[in-house]
Parts: sequence; C-alpha cells; structure tokens
Amino acid sequence: MYWILFVMGAMAAAVIALLVGGLATPRAYTVTRTAMLRATSEQIGRALRSIIVDNPQLELRDTEPEARRADMVSARLTARLIADDQSDAGEWTWTLAPEGDATRVTLTERGDIANPIARFVRAHVSGYHRAIERQLQELEAQVPSMTGPSALPRVS
Repeated sequence: MYWILFVMGAMAAAVIALLVGGLATPRAYTVTRTAMLRATSEQIGRALRSIIVDNPQLELRDTEPEARRADMVSARLTARLIADDQSDAGEWTWTLAPEGDATRVTLTERGDIANPIARFVRAHVSGYHRAIERQLQELEAQVPSMTGPSALPRVS
C-alpha cells in the first residue's frame, strides 16, 4: 500500500519539477543555424518554396528581395509556424546570400512556448535547434545535385 503512495508522490514531484523548471525558462527564444550550399539562391529558393508548401506546419508569409545587383541576388523567405491548435507558434526566416559559386543559407527560428512543461522539455531535453537542423538537412536532400561531395562545411 505504501509503495503506491510513494510512486504517486514521485510522479507528482516530477511534474512539479517540470513545471518549476518551465516557469524558470524564458517563453521566447531565437535559434539560428547556417549552411553553405553550392547552388544559386534561385535554385535554393525554389527548393525552399516546395518544402514550405509540402509542410502542413508552415505557411509562407512573404518573399522579400533584400539586394539586387548584376552579380548578386539576396533573398529572404519567411514562414509562419502553425501549432497543432492552429495558433501562431512562431516564425522561420531563411536568408539566402550568394558567396562566389555557393549560397549561405541561414535559418532563424523565433518562437514563443506558452506551456511551461512543453517549454522545459523543448529547451532542456529535445533542444530548440533540432527542428531547424532537420529543415536544413531536408533542404540539402531536396536538391542532391547541389549538395553532393561539393557541399561546403556547415557553419553554425
């Protein structure tokens, strides 16, 4: 009989610890990762648009050319992250900057997690960076001719 109370007490203590840890973790966060790909910003932009359209959790917001010169085009794509309950869960911004025969792709996630338990798990267990690293890997896989052995090293 006492072991049941002990197990229930331990479970309650774990939930309280998660709640307190989540309340001590900031709601808003920003994470940025960068990769260099041997491709034009136009090629990468087309691949990004198809990734955004195919992902039900992303909604394309806008496309903003930042600078235009004869030899360079930089672009920014922004997508809204949609949570399961259709609330706005944050924003992803891809910035494409040509550098020679390659393009620097920077993905920035800005989010806000209201639930303190989910906030603690995301910040301290699964990590904020995993989702955007998966997106960069998906981008690299989307256009294999861009990323094969000629891919440049990843920069964080």
